[in-house]
Amino acid sequence: RQAANLGQLALDIGQIQVTTEGSEDVSFDEMVRLQQRAATIVREHPGVAAVNSFNGSGVSGTINNGRMFVTLKPRSERASAKQIIEDLRKQLRSVAGINVFMRPVQNLQLGGRQSKAQYQYILQSVNAGEIAEWARKLQDALRGDPLFRDVTSDAQFRGLQAKLQIDQERAATLGVSIEATRQALYNAFGE
Repeated sequence: RQAANLGQLALDIGQIQVTTEGSEDVSFDEMVRLQQRAATIVREHPGVAAVNSFNGSGVSGTINNGRMFVTLKPRSERASAKQIIEDLRKQLRSVAGINVFMRPVQNLQLGGRQSKAQYQYILQSVNAGEIAEWARKLQDALRGDPLFRDVTSDAQFRGLQAKLQIDQERAATLGVSIEATRQALYNAFGE
């Protein structure tokens, strides 16, 4: 039993990586506000020494994601990282509009892909519709099993979309080129 406890302590290096995710159509300002509320809750936990928090496209190419890197107090002054994660999970549920995924940082990390979760399963297909359907089915099955926590996907299929049809003949009679239309739309909605 003591060897098992030493093994558990070796896994707790005093750091937690947090990924936050808002809805796919959240504005950047709202995502920053939600992230700040979540970061405040994390900072106020008695086992936390410091929190670095940031939002935006540098995180994952989308504005609806954020990250936090949490440094815990020395082991003698706090509960285990696992217990702190459980405490924070409960507290962070109060922040409506944001999902928060936490995982302890390990000395050895396998795999070359950054993830919101401690473990990941990757599905690939050449058919986007098919992969979306099977990813949803797999997520639903895993969420139904009480052994799994924070089941999520990095696929983003639920963002708002708009379709624009341009009457090219009418635009041409008004002297408006397709390039001018494209540029006006980009100026209004592009990043």
